[in-house]
Order: sequence, then C-alpha cells, then structure tokens
Amino acid sequence: MMSMTTRLSLILLVINGLPMAAEVLLLEYGRREDALTLAVLWLVALLVLLVPLARCIIYLIVDRDLQRINRMCRAMRDGDCSGAFALPLEREDEHELIRLKRHMNWMLHAVASREQRLQSCLHIVMRNKQEYQRLSTMDGLTGVFNRGYFEEVFARVLEEARRCRDSIALILIDCDGFKQINDTHGHQVGDELLLRLGSILKTSVRESSDFPFRYGGDEFGVLLSGIDHQRLLKIAETIRARFEQDTPCDATLSVGIAFCEGSCGGYPDENAFKRLADEALYASKHRGKNQVVLKKCAQCEAMAQSRIG
Repeated sequence: MMSMTTRLSLILLVINGLPMAAEVLLLEYGRREDALTLAVLWLVALLVLLVPLARCIIYLIVDRDLQRINRMCRAMRDGDCSGAFALPLEREDEHELIRLKRHMNWMLHAVASREQRLQSCLHIVMRNKQEYQRLSTMDGLTGVFNRGYFEEVFARVLEEARRCRDSIALILIDCDGFKQINDTHGHQVGDELLLRLGSILKTSVRESSDFPFRYGGDEFGVLLSGIDHQRLLKIAETIRARFEQDTPCDATLSVGIAFCEGSCGGYPDENAFKRLADEALYASKHRGKNQVVLKKCAQCEAMAQSRIG
C-alpha cells in the first residue's frame, strides 16, 4: 500500500518535474524563447489550476481515505463488521490517517467480538426464556399442563371451536380413594400413582390437538377439540383401563366427559362446560366409580331428542 509521503512526492514530481524536464531539453537544443514561453505558460496554468489542483491533491492524499473510513463507519452502524482495511505492517513514523485506519480496524474487531458475545448471550437468554415459559405451563410432578395453562388455553380452544363450528370436549378424571391410598401406603406411593396417570394421559391423547392437565390434587383432565363421539369415548376408556391395569393398590379412575358436537350451534360458556364435566364426573362416582360417563350440552341433547321425535 502506497504511503501518504510517496503519493504526495509523486504528485509534486509530476507537477514540477515534467515542465522542468521539458525546459531543460529546450535549452539544450538552443530554443530559449520556447523554454521561456513554456515557463510562462506553466506558471499561468499553475495559477489558473491552483484551486482544482489543490482539491485533487487533498482528495488523493486525505479525502479518499476519509471517505473509506466514513463508509466503514456507516457499515458498522448497519451491523456490517466485515470491511477491515488492508494495511502494511505498523511503523512508528506512519501517517496519522494510516494510524486512524489501524485504530478503526481494532475498533471493528472489538465491535465484532462484542456483537458475537451478545448474540451468544441473547441465544442463551431466549433458550432460557423458552424453558421458563415451558416450565410455567407444566405441572412439576406429573409433566402434564398445569391448571393455570388449562384456564388460559380453554377460552382460546372454545372460541376457535365456536368460530369453526367444531366439536369440543372436556374430560375430568378423579383417582378413586386417593386419600385412603395416601393414608395407607404413604405419599410416595400416591405421587407414583399421579406420575403414572400423567404418563398415561400424555401417551393416550393426540399430541398436536389435545391438552392433558392436572386440575388439582388427584384431579386431572383433558381438553379436546375436533373429535367425534366414538373416538372421544375410546380415548377416555383407554385412559381408565390402562390406569387400572398398570397401577398397584387396586387404584381406579372415575371419568366424566362434557361434550358439544358443534353442529348444534349452541356452545356453553366456560363455566357451564366445566359444570357439565363435573356433573358427568359425579355421575361416574355415584354409579360405582371406575367408569366413564359422558354428558352432552343441552343444545346437543335437544337436537338429539328432536331427531328421535
């Protein structure tokens, strides 16, 4: 890379050296008048072109490098840290613009390094945020969704079902005699039962569209949409049967289902739907426990009666 001194020396050599060399040649051949005329023309041209020449020299010596530095600064402002200057080895007597470029290169490297560290920290923060959000929606013991998340998603699923005129179902599940199991076998056995029930729920429902959750204590549930009557009963019966077969202490489940087909066009609100599921769960326990009871919404029942009539 050509230094500032070398560039300025070449410019001055061109401006002064060529006319002087021409005059020497003219004098050598005895053409004094032509040499004098050339000297006068050179002085006139120098006076006339003094300002444009000065601007050209300033551009070649200073402005061009300042423009490159400004372009680098704009690129850094826009997040581009790839435009480092190609510079010679550092010397003690180098021009201030060269030193400025060298400092800009160091600054560019520092900015790029800090941006890389910030991006890494941001990635960790976003990953931790996603993990905290996931944990805030999950029940710590069983790994299914917690009640807070159920309340949040229930309104959204119900509204989506209304909009699409799709079916929706709420399954409520209660572990029969859970308090007695805790008192007889200890809380560790009780926790193992709850863990097993959570595992059964997660593997028995549709992963993409159903929401298994812990309602509180030994009460669990599943929120489903876009499902037909027979498939719904099959899922509920599978949960009940697997729990009865795979758990000790003769533990069983009472299951109540609130169901709206969607075609009736009369969706209950959230509280009414929960009450309907509670009624179905109470009916399951009243009839002897360890069974599935389904109740349809009033509009579905009315539509079914009209068909029979």
